[in-house]
Amino acid sequence: ALKQKHDAKPLHPMDFWGNLYMTTKGLVIKAERRLLKNLGFCVHVKHPHKIVITFLQILEHEKNSQLAQRAWNCMNDLLMSDVFVRFTPETIACACIFLAARELKIPLPEDPAWWLLFDADYSDIQEISCTLIELYGRKKRPLDELLQAVRSLKKPEDIPKDNLTAENGPRLGGKSPVASAAVLKG
Repeated sequence: ALKQKHDAKPLHPMDFWGNLYMTTKGLVIKAERRLLKNLGFCVHVKHPHKIVITFLQILEHEKNSQLAQRAWNCMNDLLMSDVFVRFTPETIACACIFLAARELKIPLPEDPAWWLLFDADYSDIQEISCTLIELYGRKKRPLDELLQAVRSLKKPEDIPKDNLTAENGPRLGGKSPVASAAVLKG
């Protein structure tokens, strides 16, 4: 679907009762089971989104909707990284508030440091901030390059034998499947 959208071609839904749909569904279920097994079936996650708003209330900045929105956006963007499995939700929330305040030039208490109220470590906040800034600086890769990388990583047993092409990849509807550092310094 991404390739079809990228090429500005019309999207055609799969036949719900067709073999291709059933095969694809089976592959997705198999991948989900493998992922759950690797996670040890521990999938409870405490998201820091609510925490950001609570922290802004404590810092008496809850009425600043621009700060809250920017911190929330940082939080959403961090979902594209591994930060959520490496740091506590409170530390991530502090990093998002930190970056948003720096970007919007909103002063936050420094004596004592505001993040200490929330048991966050400054070096962790910096690391999370650098991760997000690095994420923003990444060059967007072409879709064809990403699809090629996916195809090269697929295991032969994941590809249905009746759905192989000359490229050794499945065909779906005729298509292959699918801030700067100055912010930190203040």
